[in-house]
Amino acid sequence: MESTTIVFVTLLTIITQRKHCAAVDVYFPTTSVKFNLPINEESESIFSKIPLAQFQVLRMEDNRLASDYLYSLEQNPLLRINSSSGEIYMRTDYRSPNSSATFLVTAFPRDQPDHELLNVSHLSLEVTPQPLEEYCSELEHICFWSSAQYTIAESHGPYRRKDFFEPVLIGALNSRAAKYLCPHVSLEYSLNAGSSHFVLKQNRLYTRQTLDHDELNGLNAKAGQLQARITCTVKLSSRDQRKFSRILDIKLLDRNDNGPKLQESSSKFDFYLEQPYFQADEEAGKKVIYVDKDTLEANAHLVYAVHNDSHGLFRPDCHAYEADHTGRPHTIVSCQLRFSRNGVFRETPYCVSLEARDLTIVSRVDAMSATANVCYHINLSKLHESEQEL
Repeated sequence: MESTTIVFVTLLTIITQRKHCAAVDVYFPTTSVKFNLPINEESESIFSKIPLAQFQVLRMEDNRLASDYLYSLEQNPLLRINSSSGEIYMRTDYRSPNSSATFLVTAFPRDQPDHELLNVSHLSLEVTPQPLEEYCSELEHICFWSSAQYTIAESHGPYRRKDFFEPVLIGALNSRAAKYLCPHVSLEYSLNAGSSHFVLKQNRLYTRQTLDHDELNGLNAKAGQLQARITCTVKLSSRDQRKFSRILDIKLLDRNDNGPKLQESSSKFDFYLEQPYFQADEEAGKKVIYVDKDTLEANAHLVYAVHNDSHGLFRPDCHAYEADHTGRPHTIVSCQLRFSRNGVFRETPYCVSLEARDLTIVSRVDAMSATANVCYHINLSKLHESEQEL
């Protein structure tokens, strides 16, 4: 017998902000975990010694384990947590909830200066009590969580290089000790799709290679979603076995690791104005277009500025939007220079520079800004005689 469950999750983005903005330093690669659990003396004898689950945070910077974080579980009568390892056990003095219960797991820095805000990450655990007979008759519960969300941040900086790569644990598929609740049962897992990106070690899913959001988005994954199809074979006897499959979407977090670039190959723009007279808010020349490989959400902190405007004539009117006509969502910024006041040109050419800058970019390689050098060539012959004398 084969049962298939398909889970669809949309692509997420994370903005790692530096300096003046609070940083998203760590994240849980597995969140929103739900599972059924027989709550009795038998399960207590197992899960008070073998962890039900283990959840640890990874550093956004390099996807390595954040060893300087501690873990806490809100006070409850069913579960306890090892604050150093993030392992979750049943209490020996447990009390069963009457219905589903949700508990919050929190990660926080081991050493936190008093004057700094506390950076914390959370995940939720929802436990649904279920009689042991039902649990073992359904069998799928010993293969997979009822549901869970899996996440991985794209590789960053030097960690994109193959010689720096280390497999990253995305998460477990279930509690590895769940099979002990049902006698004479053995499990085997196989990865049937997604092996180019992921590898399965027992009941744990790892990355197989470095992952780049900008490269994968729209090419090897539909709408940026990375999928893994996993089959769990439950062997009841030499002749009796059942198979259960899950298709998981692993959310790939987009870093703000690309700076804006000019759409045109040349940074020089020449605009010709027939009239030397202008009014406030009028368009000055044509639009300047910038592009950025990152998604719009990751580019939430782009800023724009006009430089070398000695007479204070211009202001930037810029609007960012997301385009995905190539199958790769990216940011396009349309900038129109407008006159900031009424006035008249008395010199030509008049040149300024228009800069688009990303203050929150995490890359030390890519340029943080792109600058357009704009020159206005004005027909001064249409100046009134009195203006020409001036």
